[in-house]
Amino acid sequence: MIKISVIIPVYNTEKYLGDCLNSVFCQWLEEIEVIIIDDGSNDNSSRIYEAYKIRYPDINLIIIRQKNAGLSVARNVGIECARGEYILFLDSDDMLFEKAFTVLLNLIKKYSGIDVYLYDADILDELEKNYNIDMYHRDNCVIHKVMDGKTYITQWYMEKVIVSACLCLFRRDYIMSNNYKFTAGKLHEDFSFSFKTVLNATNVLYVPQRLYIRRYRKDSITTNAITRNNYDGIITAYYECINEYDFVEKKDDAFRNSMARYWVYGMEYLGELCKESEGDWSWLEKLLYEMLFRLFGTNKELSYSELYAALAILDFMKKHNMNYDIINEKVNCNYNYSNLFADLKERLNSKLYNIIDIIPFEEKSLKIGIYGIGNHTRDLIKYVKKFKMINADIFFVDSLIKESKRFLDYNVINLENIPSDTDYVIVSSYIHHNELVLNLYKNYPIRNFRIIDFYNTEK
Repeated sequence: MIKISVIIPVYNTEKYLGDCLNSVFCQWLEEIEVIIIDDGSNDNSSRIYEAYKIRYPDINLIIIRQKNAGLSVARNVGIECARGEYILFLDSDDMLFEKAFTVLLNLIKKYSGIDVYLYDADILDELEKNYNIDMYHRDNCVIHKVMDGKTYITQWYMEKVIVSACLCLFRRDYIMSNNYKFTAGKLHEDFSFSFKTVLNATNVLYVPQRLYIRRYRKDSITTNAITRNNYDGIITAYYECINEYDFVEKKDDAFRNSMARYWVYGMEYLGELCKESEGDWSWLEKLLYEMLFRLFGTNKELSYSELYAALAILDFMKKHNMNYDIINEKVNCNYNYSNLFADLKERLNSKLYNIIDIIPFEEKSLKIGIYGIGNHTRDLIKYVKKFKMINADIFFVDSLIKESKRFLDYNVINLENIPSDTDYVIVSSYIHHNELVLNLYKNYPIRNFRIIDFYNTEK
């Protein structure tokens, strides 16, 4: 029985295709089938994969040739042809780690009914540009535990945004029954496909192993200069993600908050892409309205994260001369539109005060560590001093420093050097607090201090 179908779209990658196929066939097992979709190549790619077919006559190899229609269409064709219980996408200029199939097959045997497995990658950097490899390593910020997709999105997805379908193993019946397809004619089609398939999955499992090798090379979609097509593809994906959000039932506070962060991230990312590619700002403005309507349009009390997102979006629109006055015409809710910024800031300050009120800064007898030394921590301390006296023995904690230093006139120590008489460690980073909490639990499985993660309820 075929367990995994490996779908490899090929388009003019003769220079890299041999490495790709070697990484597959050197570990080929009977439970694996390989589907090559030649998307109209006009180089020597066909000679290469035909040679492998002759060299490995016993392998389950399917070759499909089609006129050039793009990566999305090629992947969709592969999905339709796949016979395996699970589907793995492999780009023809990338590779798999040795024993990747063994790892995945063992997981399939161990667990039942996982819709999406997620795993990590390493980078093969041919351009020597020192790409951030940490974005492909999630073992320090994502837990290895079976959960539903909405929980994964809520708790872990935004910690390190990995949108590549190549870092997932999908259950074929799950993909087919929901008719998930890649959007034809668009670049970065992974963005919405991965989001939708993970969000709606009944069971998701992150695997803390590096099974994929991502090649950073000249003249690829990933490394070429940003163009209008890149911008159009990604903004289309964001529209699709927002539309998918509307179909989610029981949007609890934690999920809504994670989506608010996701939208702010998308706004900032798309703003940079729009500048680089000289893209259409009116399209981005329309997308921001879609975000604001989902924040304001249900007449609900906004959480800290949603208030923060609303202010960030409105501020972005103001800086780029976008018109947000029509919000009042489009959305009916309990906000003062005549002075919307002031109203939102007042509500945000009230929320923030309620959060920091649980922290015993005024107790002289306490020793309190604050984990994180970024701008958010700087703002937090500034805000605390407006309402409280800081009498406790305060120090800051950082994971990276090797020697003690100062931050805001307090000592900064390494995570591993937290004093044994510490009473509290406060996780102050808003964006990265999941990672910091996991670091604390890993370094201090038995501890005397209490961890205060005051954004936990807000997530």
